[in-house]
Amino acid sequence: MVAVTISGRGGGMANRDDDDPRWLRDANSAPLPASLEYGNRWVDPVLGPAGDELGDGFAAVHIAYPADLGSYDRAVETGVANAEQVMRAIGAACPDTRFAIVGYSQGADVARRLAMGIGNDPNGSVVDAAHVLGVVVIADPGRSIGDGAFPGARDPFRGPDGFDLDYRTGTATTPGSGLLGGTAGSFGALDGRVASFCSDGDFTCAAPENIALLRVLINIGTALEIESLQTDGPTLDHAGEFARILTRTVVLAFADIRSQPAWLTTDKSFLDVLVKVSAPTYVPSEPPAPSVEPTLGRLASLTHLPRKTAEEIIGFVLDNRGLLDVVRSDPYDTTFAPDGGMHFDYWNDDTDKPHTSIDYAAAWLAHLGRQVAQGRTVDSAEPDETTLEATLVAAERTLEPDASPANDPVVDETSATDTAVAPTTTRERTLTSPTATPGPDAATTTSRTPSSVAPTHADSTPVITTPAAPTTTRATSSEDPDTDSVTTHRGE
Repeated sequence: MVAVTISGRGGGMANRDDDDPRWLRDANSAPLPASLEYGNRWVDPVLGPAGDELGDGFAAVHIAYPADLGSYDRAVETGVANAEQVMRAIGAACPDTRFAIVGYSQGADVARRLAMGIGNDPNGSVVDAAHVLGVVVIADPGRSIGDGAFPGARDPFRGPDGFDLDYRTGTATTPGSGLLGGTAGSFGALDGRVASFCSDGDFTCAAPENIALLRVLINIGTALEIESLQTDGPTLDHAGEFARILTRTVVLAFADIRSQPAWLTTDKSFLDVLVKVSAPTYVPSEPPAPSVEPTLGRLASLTHLPRKTAEEIIGFVLDNRGLLDVVRSDPYDTTFAPDGGMHFDYWNDDTDKPHTSIDYAAAWLAHLGRQVAQGRTVDSAEPDETTLEATLVAAERTLEPDASPANDPVVDETSATDTAVAPTTTRERTLTSPTATPGPDAATTTSRTPSSVAPTHADSTPVITTPAAPTTTRATSSEDPDTDSVTTHRGE
């Protein structure tokens, strides 16, 4: 079982040279945008019990991508493409490999889009959807309004299909939706195999309703070079870029309206159209065919203009009545405060349910791994009470009970590390890399959370290889989120 993990901002391994020995290599020794020798404190606790359960039959592959905000769209698209490349290479080398996908924050956006692509691809151009056992997305900015924690499952509020452990009591769902809700969609064949966790108060995935104007600005912002704006401050170049993107959005809005001859008779406002066309995943519709409607008929539709104008004014007020709540709640502090921001609540959110979200996800993945090891059909078995209890104990041991994660993803991980402490684990294991031909005897020993071993299979020899590297020691500091990387072979 290979866990494909995608971290949030500041943890995307964006600054590694191609010659860095930590890269995963393909059959031709070319570097792949992923590494087995990388730990991420945000997603590693989800993987610990599965690694313990499967031993050398488990590997955590951390995907490299420019996890930043400049621009957000390009970073996420690159992350999806890199993950697809790595999964395709592993699947070609080991056709029987089973995958799990785990992403947090900006990485959750990557993980969700990756899973949506796989689940809705009947040709299996990346990997067969049946080979993806489970998907865990934490704080997904693309979450749709009203979504339960387990989209597509028989009971989307209780748990994923085939896992008989109740996530929470009742059918209550987190209110609101992700800031990039326009990127959401069906998981296709992966419906029922997805866990999407969102805490009430985490503005990235639980933004309130009726903030249409803010959503337009956020959508436009995902195309801006926000990274340079943060480091250099606003400049004339930024103003010009914003004006260019805004102009393009307005042009797309008018084009979308033009493609709907009866738009004046609909209840859609111009602001609704702006939200639609500014979404990162929006694809312009085909230009309409030349109209053959008599001129008189086209002019008749203008009789709806006064009504439409009045509705635009009223609709603008109603569609933005949630902005006052946003201003009052200080969403940035509520979401990202290092000493209690809800974006970091998933490791300690068991006040209204039996388990934290991280514990639950870890128990689920361990259960899936156990079924694979036993050769059982993954989505048909329901674990017994003893198995669940043992798995949850293992999951809880991967976390420090008094830890709360530091500021990460949508804000710079290096900006609030003096007060927040991320969850850590202490398990150690020798990291072994499979080779297609006899390889060096040396193995890289690391101390990290959790340990990763390359994919293995009893009936096939993987082609994916990693070169031998000198012994390295990974020290995880509770004060610096970036200390998850190995301290030697600095390729940055």
